[in-house]
Amino acid sequence: MNKSKVLIISPHPDDELFALPHARQLESIGSLITVLFITATPKRSREAIRSCNTLGWDYLFANDLGFVFHDGYMHKEFINLKLLFESIFNDYDHILSPVIEGGHQDHDTVGVACLRLSNKFKDSNFIFYPLYTATKFLGFFSVMSANKYSLDLFNMRYLQSKQKPILTLYLMFVVYKSQLRSWIFLLLPFIYRIISNQKPIFFTKKYTKDLTQAEIINSLSSSPFYKIRCSQSSWIKSLS
Repeated sequence: MNKSKVLIISPHPDDELFALPHARQLESIGSLITVLFITATPKRSREAIRSCNTLGWDYLFANDLGFVFHDGYMHKEFINLKLLFESIFNDYDHILSPVIEGGHQDHDTVGVACLRLSNKFKDSNFIFYPLYTATKFLGFFSVMSANKYSLDLFNMRYLQSKQKPILTLYLMFVVYKSQLRSWIFLLLPFIYRIISNQKPIFFTKKYTKDLTQAEIINSLSSSPFYKIRCSQSSWIKSLS
């Protein structure tokens, strides 16, 4: 029997760590994992390769496939992002994409592209994983939390598998040293979720019909956290 193939879309090296519980559950039934990194500097590319080698996963980089994207500006290259996805999605049974959560414009851009393409690739199972969600309250982050930003678009589900905190912490602080400040910021919420034994969350799309860009954007419930770096109007204009 052929093993199912899973593609994790990681907008930046280290984002794949948030999909770890979801990928591990698929691995437990014999799936093969590949990570597609959309952006990467030389240093972060080396860290990404080390991360995948540690996890026993294959990896791809968008620039090796002829596509170049820039950290923080993926929305301005939205057409090429969709072209990249369309060129490889047929090769995979499961697509793991960041959910649209208002935490980082690149994560949301990937989420919109995958949501728009999900009906075109009906043979693929689309799973949307949270990274860090910007809540409505003062824009604070809630790590791997319920997503209140786009609940009109997705159904929230709970994984039965548990976190592997030791492995995750190793990848955070030993492999991805370049992102040390981010990990320190996210450490306490991460540990709280482990201690409180909260199950990992994932999302599935709520609608089977094709959603237009306008329908997706109009379903978002509040202003995103990233508006301090990228205006929401600029992000919407680029995607439209």
